[in-house]
Amino acid sequence: MNEKDLKAMLCSYEYYLRYEAENGEQTIKKYLSEARKFLEWLYDTNGLTISKIDKEIIIKYKDYLEKIHTNPDTINGKIGMNHIFLKFLGKGNITIKRLKIVKRNCKPSGRYVKEVDYKRLIKCGKKKYAKAVIVAKIIANTGIRASEIGQITYEMVIAGKIIVSNKGKIREVVLNKHIRRDLLKYCKKIGIKTGPVILNNRRNAYTRFGIWRMLKNLAKEMEVDTNTVFPHSFRHLFAVKHYSIHKDIEALANILGHSSTETTLIYLRKTVEEYGITMDIWYKK
Repeated sequence: MNEKDLKAMLCSYEYYLRYEAENGEQTIKKYLSEARKFLEWLYDTNGLTISKIDKEIIIKYKDYLEKIHTNPDTINGKIGMNHIFLKFLGKGNITIKRLKIVKRNCKPSGRYVKEVDYKRLIKCGKKKYAKAVIVAKIIANTGIRASEIGQITYEMVIAGKIIVSNKGKIREVVLNKHIRRDLLKYCKKIGIKTGPVILNNRRNAYTRFGIWRMLKNLAKEMEVDTNTVFPHSFRHLFAVKHYSIHKDIEALANILGHSSTETTLIYLRKTVEEYGITMDIWYKK
């Protein structure tokens, strides 16, 4: 397959992902990249065409992925993306098993921002970090995704609840009195009286990378470990705090926009460090 035909194929696949599957920009980018890699492996490495694809070929591709990747989660992710591409090609009946992974009972220590560091971050009083501070507060108090920040409007803040749309689902998230108060102060300070609340210098909604970079700069300013400061880290902090208070996994899943509580449970796994503290209690007894 020459480059022209490859581009034409990926262009058609992009249309499918965007308008038929209704995927977001980041998902489309990942799926297109994986489809390109698969086609290059199929044509350049093996000299095969799409018409030759069968289960045996896909199993060989799985073996190839296992040789070049060591993380089973990465391999399973690529297998899943490849199946979507096969469906687009009209070969959705070809399915292979993902790698079996023993579920982890705990997550690595130091991966997420600690509550004490979060409180330190939001104490930053410098004007140029005001937007980063309010973004951290929004995620930590509502659990919304970084990509949903741009949907918050002044009118929603006044109403005390935000309505966000993501992955074909619309959900309502109530603002607690503290974050609503802080958002109203922020809007008054920068002169927002209508429309979106969080915009970049070009008056456009921030990308996920833009928010990520903003939070990293805040962490550097406040001398907090930058490896623990990223949008999802504050979403994780919200999930842990919400569950510790309400003990309602289904309600939390709805707030976070998860289709399954299994996904939500991943947020609630203890860290290795926390398990160590738990075991220490037994020895102290």
